[in-house]
Amino acid sequence: MLSLFSLAKRLRETFGRAARSNLARVRKSFKPGVEALEDRLVPARIALLGSQPASWQQDVKNKIVSTGQFTAAQIDIINIGTTTPTLATLDQYAAVLVFSDDGYADAITLGNNLAAYVNQGHGVVDAVFSIASEPLGGLWASGGYNAIATTGQTEGHELHLGTVEKPNDPIMKGVNSFDGGSSSYISTGGIVPNSGGHDSSLIASWSNGSPLVAERTGFAGKVVDLNFYPPSSTVRSDFWLANTDGAELLANSLTYAENLTPSKAAGRYN
Repeated sequence: MLSLFSLAKRLRETFGRAARSNLARVRKSFKPGVEALEDRLVPARIALLGSQPASWQQDVKNKIVSTGQFTAAQIDIINIGTTTPTLATLDQYAAVLVFSDDGYADAITLGNNLAAYVNQGHGVVDAVFSIASEPLGGLWASGGYNAIATTGQTEGHELHLGTVEKPNDPIMKGVNSFDGGSSSYISTGGIVPNSGGHDSSLIASWSNGSPLVAERTGFAGKVVDLNFYPPSSTVRSDFWLANTDGAELLANSLTYAENLTPSKAAGRYN
């Protein structure tokens, strides 16, 4: 026969186990809703790292905002022609877009900082001319972070969206047409071979067969290369045509780099 003390102890153990089990079931049932709520309430910040006229940088920001995946308040512009963001500064952002034109304040330090940034799990989208005639230096170059070889640039032949090797890739969501404009500034480099545990994946090509979108994998964070110059025909007539889907390519790449899908990112504001 159980003593009153033993009986009380067994009751506590029995009801304690039941309570913990019920609590776990409740937490599990609410988890999807909580995660969805977090996606809506904690929007990520991104940065545009460029070295060109301010109006051109603003055009890129406006195009990204027009997709609904980011708000203007989420996007900062940093001129890497006059300043080099520290790793602490970069850490404020979930992903960054890099596109040089007027050179860098310090290509080596920026390359070192961006490599460390990706190694921490953040995302980088690298575009012309940073993947063409003005490549990053430091650990970014020596560590093989690019998927498209930074061998130089070519222009003057209007290019269009060619073969989409991965039509279901989230970067290609809503991308039905793309025209690089009469200049169509692109890198002359091809896809970088796989090496050192890092692989290059071709996602889409230009009409002349050159890579348009590619990803370099094997790092803690995501690295996407976009083989076009981000400002559009809104600011200069020979740039990519603003009535095609360049804005989606830019926004989708940044959203993917910050580890979301385009539809999930847009849902933050609905």
